[in-house]
Amino acid sequence: MSDDGTGAGIRIPALMINYIDGEVLKNFLVNSPPEIAKQASLNVEFVMYHPDKLVQWELWYTSSNDKALDFLKYFKSNMKEFANDEV
Repeated sequence: MSDDGTGAGIRIPALMINYIDGEVLKNFLVNSPPEIAKQASLNVEFVMYHPDKLVQWELWYTSSNDKALDFLKYFKSNMKEFANDEV
């Protein structure tokens, strides 16, 4: 999911899930009693297991966003901290 530069003022929490998980959630809401379904909420936890103690990361940005370009400019000087071999 990415922003094409036109949604800077929109702040709607969103998360992409696969079709099967979406069907499980949808079926729960459809088949649960209304008093249960209306109380449904989701909790998301991002667990990243890396036995080699390395984290893989990417930066995604759009060149039409000045804040993204500023972030990259200032991040470059701090990026060397990520290359530190100490654990």
